Amino acid sequence: MTKRYAVIQKKLEELESELNDVVNLPTETTSHQLLSENINQKFSFLRNLLAAEIESHPSKPHHLHHMDQRLTELETEFHEWDNFRTFSPTNHIDTASTCSCTESCLNDDGDEDITDMSVVGGGGGELTVYENPEFVFEDENEKKEEVETSFEKVQLEDIEGKKECSSGGKLDGFMIWLIVMFALGFLFVVMAWVKYDCCSCCYKEEIEMEYFLPPT
Repeated sequence: MTKRYAVIQKKLEELESELNDVVNLPTETTSHQLLSENINQKFSFLRNLLAAEIESHPSKPHHLHHMDQRLTELETEFHEWDNFRTFSPTNHIDTASTCSCTESCLNDDGDEDITDMSVVGGGGGELTVYENPEFVFEDENEKKEEVETSFEKVQLEDIEGKKECSSGGKLDGFMIWLIVMFALGFLFVVMAWVKYDCCSCCYKEEIEMEYFLPPT
């Protein structure tokens, strides 16, 4: 659980940092739509990952609740910025109304996928909704498999990053050791040369003294 929490927390921080960079872009940026789609995909991925983690812990621990709340805040800020950039000031649409409309549309799409509408005759033309449990079950399994696959991919990326850091650290350590050994060898050669030079001078002085010593 701690490992999954660390992965989700890391991805949430990366998304928040990227969102700050995008929001601070100048108004004349031409790639707004591409950036918006990319951020939306990352929100969707992280939302699915967090939903799977919350589902595996029905008690909903405090740290998961905090991350879910923070993700919701970031989504709200992003949609406000996206709406402001998409619509001109004269055609500005109220943020709350837009979010409500979007949520309603999403709910309608979901209902079309998992429900079957049929008219009950004889009365006042009432509509009865029949859910298809087999379709719902298969859809949930597909979502769980997709989230698990995404989580394994994230773990693999983290492991590869750690391996690269470990290899780089070993290489740096070897280079430092090589430099130290080279410096010690150079120092040893200099000391030997100085000692040899001193001995040569002393020996030369002794010979000169013996040569010029007056006879007794």
